[in-house]
Amino acid sequence: MRITGSSPVLTTNIKYMALLKQKHEIENYEMKAKLLHENGWETWYHDDNWIKTEWVVQGKKYDMMGRETDDVYNELIEE
Repeated sequence: MRITGSSPVLTTNIKYMALLKQKHEIENYEMKAKLLHENGWETWYHDDNWIKTEWVVQGKKYDMMGRETDDVYNELIEE
């Protein structure tokens, strides 16, 4: 299937998804994921794309707000 034309949003999403790491590429992924879940985060479309569960409940536009595992983890351990 060939896609013609280009949507800026679609192009941005594809580029961002290409930057995300696979689970096996993230050191201690299972431990980090457990901590994120315990602190109100969940994955969205990818193991390395996290959103706050409360954003869903609040009706926020969370589809473009995802953050990488290590970024969220580092923020949580700094608190």
